[in-house]
Amino acid sequence: MLIYDRKKDYVENGSGIVQYLDNLSFTSKNMAILMMIVSDNIATNKMIEYLGFDSINNTIKDMGFNNTELIAKKLDFDIYNSIGKTTAYEYAKLYKMLLNKEILAPDLCDEIIEILSHQIKNEMLNGYFYADNTASVLVYESNNIEGNRQLVGKIGKIVYEYLKNDFVK
Repeated sequence: MLIYDRKKDYVENGSGIVQYLDNLSFTSKNMAILMMIVSDNIATNKMIEYLGFDSINNTIKDMGFNNTELIAKKLDFDIYNSIGKTTAYEYAKLYKMLLNKEILAPDLCDEIIEILSHQIKNEMLNGYFYADNTASVLVYESNNIEGNRQLVGKIGKIVYEYLKNDFVK
């Protein structure tokens, strides 16, 4: 169980619903669901704490995503200017691996896809893309906090729709 302690875990300018609740216990699965569906910053912070910042980045690299990195040790826009980075290619590759059930057990891939299909923070695409000589790069900036909270969900939905129709085995 993951414990939410309002005095310890609350962050200013956060999104989601956990910040409005009193001290509670959640399973890691429920925290992950809150993180993915409502872009809950406290749930995300609890998952980073639970899984470990270094462990997350090591897993990302072990999976072959060399241009993807979690930068912020917690979602606190008063401390960190950037949350993470990835390339459009690696973002699409992750979704393709989920859809083709290559990244986890098939039932877990299906469950994650089902959870992602219920995202509610996906109505805006605020942020920017730039290209260098090697790849298109997605930068999740924090200068427009409210808009950028929705960036990953929106791109995920676009990539999912694109891949499910054209690239799934």
